[in-house]
Amino acid sequence: KFRPKPSHILLNAAAWQNKFATDRQVHQDLLDSIRDAGLVGIYKTASYAYPQDMTPERFANDHPFCSEMDMCLNVSWTEWLDDDLFCDNQHFHEPVYRGMNEDLLKLLGYQFPSYYDSIDKQSMHRTREVIEGKPENKTVV
Repeated sequence: KFRPKPSHILLNAAAWQNKFATDRQVHQDLLDSIRDAGLVGIYKTASYAYPQDMTPERFANDHPFCSEMDMCLNVSWTEWLDDDLFCDNQHFHEPVYRGMNEDLLKLLGYQFPSYYDSIDKQSMHRTREVIEGKPENKTVV
């Protein structure tokens, strides 16, 4: 037993084989066990990998769990990250994790001090020129 007892549980299953999306009973058992334990369930959506050629299986759990858990930490903004922010095909360099942590803290109701500057996620995006192959100096929004 954990002491003190946790109040929240954060789950993600994108890169790991699982039956959450394909076996409704496994899916429901997981949700029931979280509720039976008296925990607030938070599901973190799949972050994008490098290169961004993603299989549908990676995102199969996002909609069902985000709609059925208490909270959803949506990190779909990682789709347009600049290639330099990947340290391998699954993991990021900073400040990507800082952005995810800020999103989680905001989701949990944390109020940052007025002097704190949150990370600008748009500054981490590839340019539209790189994404679409067109000359344009705008970032993807």
